[in-house]
Amino acid sequence: MEKGILYIDGKIQNLEISNDILKLKTVFQQLDYEVWTLRESDEFFDQKLKDFIDILRKNIECKAVISCNVIGIEELYSTKDFLYVILLEEHPSHYIEYLKRANENSLIFCFDEKYVDYIKIHCLNILDTNIKYVPLTKELDEESRITIAAQIALEIQEQVAIRRGTLSILKLLIQNGLNNGNFDQIYPYIVKYKERNPKDIDVIVMETIYNLYKNDFDLALEYALEGVRKYPCNGEMYFNLATVYKKQENWYKALWNYGKANTIYFYTENLKREKLKLPLLISECREEYEKNPKNDNYMTYDEMVKNKFGLWEAAFRNISSQLIGKYYWESETEKRYVGIYRDYILRNCSNHDDLIHTKGEFIKVTEGNEYSVGQYDTEVLLPIAVENQKTNHEIWDGDKRYIILQAYNKHFNYYRLPSGAKIRSSMKAYYGKPIPLCQKEDKKKLVLNIFVDGLGQYILNGENFKRNMPYTAHFFEKGLVCTNAYSTAEWTYPSIANYITGLDTTHHMLFHDMLDGTIPKEYPTLAEYFQEKGYFTSKMCGNWRIIPTYGHARGYDQFIYQHQWIGFKAEMIIGDVIDHIEAFKETNQFLWMSIGDLHDVADGIDLPLSVQNKMKLEERVIEGEGTTSVKQSYSLVKIKAYEKMAKRIDILLNTLYQYLESNYKDEDIIVSLFSDHGQGYFLKDDEHFMASGRSNVAFMFRGAGVKAENCDEIISTSDYIRIMCKLADIEMKDIEIDGKLPIVFGGNGREYALSESIHPKDPYYAAIYAKDINFYFENPFPVQDDGRFYLKEYRAWITDKNGNEINDWEKFNIYLNIVLEHIRPLLIYD
Repeated sequence: MEKGILYIDGKIQNLEISNDILKLKTVFQQLDYEVWTLRESDEFFDQKLKDFIDILRKNIECKAVISCNVIGIEELYSTKDFLYVILLEEHPSHYIEYLKRANENSLIFCFDEKYVDYIKIHCLNILDTNIKYVPLTKELDEESRITIAAQIALEIQEQVAIRRGTLSILKLLIQNGLNNGNFDQIYPYIVKYKERNPKDIDVIVMETIYNLYKNDFDLALEYALEGVRKYPCNGEMYFNLATVYKKQENWYKALWNYGKANTIYFYTENLKREKLKLPLLISECREEYEKNPKNDNYMTYDEMVKNKFGLWEAAFRNISSQLIGKYYWESETEKRYVGIYRDYILRNCSNHDDLIHTKGEFIKVTEGNEYSVGQYDTEVLLPIAVENQKTNHEIWDGDKRYIILQAYNKHFNYYRLPSGAKIRSSMKAYYGKPIPLCQKEDKKKLVLNIFVDGLGQYILNGENFKRNMPYTAHFFEKGLVCTNAYSTAEWTYPSIANYITGLDTTHHMLFHDMLDGTIPKEYPTLAEYFQEKGYFTSKMCGNWRIIPTYGHARGYDQFIYQHQWIGFKAEMIIGDVIDHIEAFKETNQFLWMSIGDLHDVADGIDLPLSVQNKMKLEERVIEGEGTTSVKQSYSLVKIKAYEKMAKRIDILLNTLYQYLESNYKDEDIIVSLFSDHGQGYFLKDDEHFMASGRSNVAFMFRGAGVKAENCDEIISTSDYIRIMCKLADIEMKDIEIDGKLPIVFGGNGREYALSESIHPKDPYYAAIYAKDINFYFENPFPVQDDGRFYLKEYRAWITDKNGNEINDWEKFNIYLNIVLEHIRPLLIYD
């Protein structure tokens, strides 16, 4: 809907004041208001007035009528959603009969202080706070008159803002002041705005620019870093941060952040790149940096450009990126060497050094031709890759000398070495971190995280669990199966970031489907907790939404990846996982594995023969694939195929379950199986977007400290990191996260779980799941590229667990306020 103001140009005797008031029209037009002007002298004034008011009443969201000494608009007095503004130059006694009929929505500006007291005494129907004195006189200089006129505009806008939550004119005053260099004059406005809207993104912008102009670079940097942390898809935040670094002559960081701003604007507002002269700024910073580069531990400009300064990484899903045998930069300062994982002979082919044809092993290394193992209490495994084939390693164990040939390059061999061993290689080698071969009693022998992408609780409820996944049901009979666990998001990218940090989407802000982000560095990941505890940490994954540049290699000694369609189908990854557990059995292992086969149903990929051969013709009818699995319409055909795929995964997992039960006691392990979201085709047309079919996910545990029971406690996927650290007896850092420890694990639990969808160009959706009710919220205005949106025309309702809408207004208001408070950082306060 539009926002509009009717400006009635009445009779004001003082020409200077009249001209200043007229400038209010221009101000409101700059704020995208539709402004109509009606003059008291116009022919058919009364009829035109009624027509304009009718337009405002029917079509305009923000309604205000500004009148200069005009009276008689009596129908406005009975219309409570109008703001009626009177600019009163003459004594109010001339209009007292009309003023007595005004309502609480009247806002009166008096040009004489005596008029204020008169109206307060004689017009009790008007709020005292809505009667303002503005000393507009002809004796004032032009600047003072403009300032007072602007204050009038501000008051009007604030009254209109009651209906929209906006304070645009105050923003405009601040912006103009910053642009004109009126720093001391403008800062009280910034303070006032912060008090009223502390969560608005523009508070960060104001403080950054203000302190930048004041040459307080340290404080400007503090605010700028906060900006990119909270709004990592907002180009202005990176531009401001880069500008601060440029002022400090930190050319590398200025280059990196101008590059990010340039990438975001290329995607969102291409014209702004030229307006801000970003290509020129990037060139200038690059030139300055390359005069005196830091060292080899910083990504080069050419490397930055490859993945658009970390904002668009395609290397994990195409064949053009030849990564094997090279360094891969997971951030601007962190790199890993990428070797071929295991099947060297089959994969060492020309132009097959990508992660589609070849499985890559990412390890942090020390480069050179000499290496000392250091002193350990036990033997170690040392991963070594070499640049050239037929490289010899001369290994010394005290006085004992061994010559070992490493025949193949671009591939890690693991060598069992004694403590203190020294190595001299005949050609360049890449030495990984030594892995001590011992198991500490204060740690579990194996912590296994089984992530099954897209496994919704929808097919696991009640007897369906034993019917659809009997082996998994049997394995976790000795553990805890949580039936009321809800994901914080509706797709993999934000949901897995939530699992490993305990932060929901509004706090980690990995949400965009085209602009990449990374997990906030100040928050430890699940793997980092286990690595710091002394576990050997590994991840086996084929999902390109769980990759190093997003932060998913953090805390892992070994990161193994090949696109799941080629190298990490369920049967492949389960075999590799068993072999991996066996290979590193002498260590305390923390291992993450990802199974993505359920996505094949929604993605329209040919299903395995063991599934195809069980499908009837009616279960193979052609249907639309949809954009992603979570955005597809209800489909019995897909549900049937999905159930059969789940059964196949379950059969394959049984091999892993049998291996675990044959090799470990429950007190020595922690095994979890969990998922990130359900499926869109589980939901019928009348269900909310974040209904349980999308948000209620598989969530189960077995091993040390785990009770054997079914649990219907409300749990959020945010809680996973706290659960795993609790089971492993790992003390978490004193950092506030959204995760809570459930009661069943010895914590205080939670009253509700919140699931939400923050997706560019889509409406915002949220659902709250509590013990006895569900609360649903949707805001139709689309989410913008930086994650923010206008809060307009939202709908909310509450149901019982059977989906029946109920009228519990007390709970309704409680949960509505929870959602509104939760989304405050995402709102556009225009």
